[in-house]
Amino acid sequence: MKLVRTEDSAGMVLCHDVTEIIQGVRKGPAFRKGHVITAEDIPHLLDLGKRNLYVYENDGSMLHEDDAAEILRKISQEENLSATEPEERRIDLIAEVDGLFVGDNLLERKQRRI
Repeated sequence: MKLVRTEDSAGMVLCHDVTEIIQGVRKGPAFRKGHVITAEDIPHLLDLGKRNLYVYENDGSMLHEDDAAEILRKISQEENLSATEPEERRIDLIAEVDGLFVGDNLLERKQRRI
C-alpha cells in the first residue's frame, strides 16, 4: 500500500472506500476498495476532498484482504453452507439447513483438497 496524489492515481487500485455524503440524501461509498481509478474519477475524488489516496501495490509480498477472506472461505465452507461475496474484508457463510457446524480438524482436511 502506498500514498499517492489523487491526480497521479489513474490506473491504480484503491485500498479503501471513499465515502460521499449528500446532506439529507445519502451517505455511502462513492468508490469502493478495489476500484481501479480512471482519469474520469479524479475530478470527483478531488471534489470529495481527496487530495491523496492509498493505493494497492502488488509487489507479491502482500495479499489483499478480500483475497484473504476468499482463502478462508475455501478452507471453511462445507456443503450446506452458502457464501456472500467478499465485502470489507469478510465473507459471510450462511447455513442452508438447521444443524451444528463442527470445525474440528477442518484446516487439515481442506489443505488436502486445495
